[in-house]
Amino acid sequence: MNVPSEKKALFLAGISAIVYIGITVTHDLRGGFWLFAALYTALFLILGWAYVLVDWTDRLIRIAFIAAVVFRVIVMPLPPTLSDDANRYLWDGKTLLHGLNPYAHTPASIADPDLVRDPLRQQQKYSRSYTNYPPLAQVFFAASVMLGQGDTTSSFYFLKFFFLVLEIFTCWMIVSTLHRLKLPQRNALLYLWNPLIVIELVGQAHTEVIMVWAFALTVMFVSRHKYAAGAVSFALAVLGKITILLYAPFLFRKIGWKWALVSLVVVVGAITPFYYPHLIQNYIGTLRLYFDYFAFNAGIYYTLADIFRSMGLNAPVPVLGSALGGIAGILVVLLFVMTRDQSVRDLMKHGLYAGIIFLLLTTTVHPWYIALVIIALPFVPRISVMWWALFAGWSYLAYTSTPPLEHRWMIYLWYGILMISLAMETRNYWLKPLVKHRAKWKSARVLPHIRGKTILDVGAAEGWVGTELRNRRPDWNVLSVDVIHMQHTKTPAVLYDGWNLPFRDKSIDTAYAIFVLHHCRFPDRVIREVHRVVRDRFIVMESVYRTQVHRRALEFLDGRVNAFRSNGKMSRPLHFDTIEGWKARFALDGFTVASYSMMKSGIHHQALFVLERRETWNH
Repeated sequence: MNVPSEKKALFLAGISAIVYIGITVTHDLRGGFWLFAALYTALFLILGWAYVLVDWTDRLIRIAFIAAVVFRVIVMPLPPTLSDDANRYLWDGKTLLHGLNPYAHTPASIADPDLVRDPLRQQQKYSRSYTNYPPLAQVFFAASVMLGQGDTTSSFYFLKFFFLVLEIFTCWMIVSTLHRLKLPQRNALLYLWNPLIVIELVGQAHTEVIMVWAFALTVMFVSRHKYAAGAVSFALAVLGKITILLYAPFLFRKIGWKWALVSLVVVVGAITPFYYPHLIQNYIGTLRLYFDYFAFNAGIYYTLADIFRSMGLNAPVPVLGSALGGIAGILVVLLFVMTRDQSVRDLMKHGLYAGIIFLLLTTTVHPWYIALVIIALPFVPRISVMWWALFAGWSYLAYTSTPPLEHRWMIYLWYGILMISLAMETRNYWLKPLVKHRAKWKSARVLPHIRGKTILDVGAAEGWVGTELRNRRPDWNVLSVDVIHMQHTKTPAVLYDGWNLPFRDKSIDTAYAIFVLHHCRFPDRVIREVHRVVRDRFIVMESVYRTQVHRRALEFLDGRVNAFRSNGKMSRPLHFDTIEGWKARFALDGFTVASYSMMKSGIHHQALFVLERRETWNH
């Protein structure tokens, strides 16, 4: 039965609302972790179904928007049970309302009698640390405390109300901007219905909500070419959470660096009322805690730390954390240098990858930190980030024991899947250079055996081997042929049916097939056709096996690697053979093996066969 999209959308929105009610009723989300984890996972499954199964037209996306508002309203009653950050938010607000600079005083150093007696002071986990929340966040903290008249619970819910309003505006701006950029409306769901955003930013009131609101405003302005307003709103994003600076290089490269000065002026102007001589020193000192002393849910850091420990080396957090931070900085710079930002989608994509680099290499990844990259998903959908958002909720499993205990095996499993997913999504960045580098190795092996000047690349794939040969011998005429289009070079391959090569008899001096024959549906036919069109030689590189176990391993690895490399275009028939088997095939189809050699052993045995027409060999 074909269910209309509207009914599907309403049904899935209704089920999600019921699940959010279940989470809100759970109340103590850490105490009821297993129920929370089950409901949280269910929300991601529903989101996946909604994204795939519903045709989200402009009219239906309004339903998605209304549902997103409803979800956020449902979680409003939740207390801050997943983290104690709210205690510091409200303490900073009280400090500011008492005329004290929260950047100049730690909770432990304040002598004001009212604040000393305040129960909230005893709940400060890091009472000797200065605040690290930027000025715009401080304004929201102070406003909430003022409206709540100092009562902690009332102040918290006023803060949540502010954040709810910001979130509603963020959702509206995302939908509006996607419509203007003519991007798929369904992509809005990746933020609007994202369980991590709903629970962490509204349900638990984390300050990332200010950052994503101001940055969504920035993107909306930039899409409308209002760059001055975009520069101001980006400054507001920085004043909400400074990690959004990872998007700055790509934003200002897109809109012009002169607007960076506008953002800087706004930021400096907002900081000025809080200025005192040690402001920068103390602020940086607090930020360094997250790199030098804290560690949570950090897959790469834990992996390296465990490797060093197994080697008898103790790599303390300050040393390894600082090293990873330096590597992250270098990688972001390289990303900036190697990319271009011609559209809003480009800057979101590159900012997304910069955020991923930072989060992968930092030593502390609390779930709400991932909002930094989720904001880019409506413009650049990535399964890896959705997966990350899902397993971030499971990181609270650590708090089911006292003291908190992280399960390393689970972190390695989650991050292993994340890294595989990221590798698949970013292959355009690293696969092309890798394939080009390997093409140089292949061309160097083929080159000494080539005769004549008319060369045929059989199964050219991306075409890099032929390009390398042309670069080395400009006087050669290198032709390419394939059954699928995978060319990345300026000289396209001739597409043919895999049965009859589109060349005259003996019109080619030398042909070569590099790891191609085992992919052919009819390899013997291809060999016979090459025998027909070549005058002299056929050079073959092939994967060979010695045992049936080895063959199965080759089929498994080769099939998956080449499916990944070609986006599933490469044929799955894998006609691997032994050395003697290939020799017999060549002899049967009219060739004599002039020479052969093993190039590699191990799992991937690679043989090089130099074949000649039998009459040429006899002559």
